[in-house]
Amino acid sequence: MSETERKEKEEIVYDNAVDILNSYWNGKQYDGYNIKSTKVAAKETPSPYNDYSTVKQYFDAGIKARDSDKLKHIGQEYKLLMKHCTKSTNSLQFIKCDSCEHCRSHPIHSDKLMDFLKPHKRHFTPTPSKSIQNSFCTFLELHNSKITKPEGTIDAHCPSVNIETDLCRICKRYIFMSAAEEKEQCQILHSKVTKTKAPRQKRTSQK
Repeated sequence: MSETERKEKEEIVYDNAVDILNSYWNGKQYDGYNIKSTKVAAKETPSPYNDYSTVKQYFDAGIKARDSDKLKHIGQEYKLLMKHCTKSTNSLQFIKCDSCEHCRSHPIHSDKLMDFLKPHKRHFTPTPSKSIQNSFCTFLELHNSKITKPEGTIDAHCPSVNIETDLCRICKRYIFMSAAEEKEQCQILHSKVTKTKAPRQKRTSQK
């Protein structure tokens, strides 16, 4: 089979799978909301997410190059996205706020879920149970407890995390997996703050 024939066969298999998913989800409801799915065929240009190469170029570029007219808007969108993100070791949590223009224009629909999380302002961090040894509390146990804010920080009880070196010391919402990641993220998200911060102590945690 030639490379062209192989690619054409892959496109057919992909389109058949998308047709099945589209016929299953389109017109259904989830949590009381109507679902409208749209097929994007293999040969079609993805929309609105058709800027993969530009995003890759942004993260491959140096700090100064990211301020160019071609890449600047990517940085602005990324900063907006990360302002609503909590990054732990094994998850990314995106929660809308009630203050920025984007979130006011696209309000939260799952009010009950947000009421459930409201005392903590994010998903619960794993918290050891005080009644069962070597066990963690369930979501329901944490919700029904008297805790009005998360106990400790994100990943506070994760054995592979050193909070002193891995947690973002500025916003307390990101767990960094390496010194390189911390440097890049802080340059993008906290550039004005990091200029006045003292150097971080040497990273000692083992991943």
